[in-house]
Amino acid sequence: MFLNNILKTFFSDESWQKLRDLKKYLNRKKKFKKYRFARPRDLWLSFKAFLKDELEVIDKLDYEKAEIWMSAYSPAQMTRFSACRKEPETVNWIETHVKPGDVFCDIGAHVGAYSFVAYAVADKNIAVYSFEPSIAPYRALLRNIKLNKCEREIFPFPVALDNKESFYPLLSLKLDDVIKMFGLKTPNHIKLDVDGAEWGVLQGAINTFKDSRLRSALIEVDEAEHPTRVYEFMKEAGFKLLSQHQRGRKGMPLYNCIFERN
Repeated sequence: MFLNNILKTFFSDESWQKLRDLKKYLNRKKKFKKYRFARPRDLWLSFKAFLKDELEVIDKLDYEKAEIWMSAYSPAQMTRFSACRKEPETVNWIETHVKPGDVFCDIGAHVGAYSFVAYAVADKNIAVYSFEPSIAPYRALLRNIKLNKCEREIFPFPVALDNKESFYPLLSLKLDDVIKMFGLKTPNHIKLDVDGAEWGVLQGAINTFKDSRLRSALIEVDEAEHPTRVYEFMKEAGFKLLSQHQRGRKGMPLYNCIFERN
């Protein structure tokens, strides 16, 4: 801790955060030794990404059953190369529930890792609606769609989903309204990961969740913010809780919850 405080004085806040992200990425790659991150080329790319935001790093997503290419423009985005190891329950849910011909809705898609897993599981016969309002990950999401040549299957939306329409600081719309506005198909599966904002998304998607065509959902639930109401909402919409998986540090009331229609 003492050494960290000394080193921190030599960096701006932004550079220090980038250095922390890089350390986190290196440690994660070291943990999953199957990918043997100790290659000189990978170390060099990571260091250049730390020095220069605009460097594009391309690597494979750690999904063993298909070749999925991912682009990243920062060390923070590079951590998504290991998304499948990070959330095996999410991958298992997709593999268990998604079928060819389905419609998959990825809310809080970031750079699209799980959108592409769904695309691969459905053998490319799928419509994926990926919602990501933040500019930097949305840019990488667009690049990833191009890299994997799935422009006709994965549709990116640069909007936030909420229980009301707003234009500042982010363009926010209700999912129910987006489906009507763009003539989208009703999703069969929804992945919802929006860092504590899940209640607003659910309130703007009441009709979608009550539609019998929606068969399953994975929702990251922050019980510190929403102790019971997400579970009550899903029960009223006709879903049962299949499983609950700890997220974040041990003891945190943050869970990936998998629901299936009764």
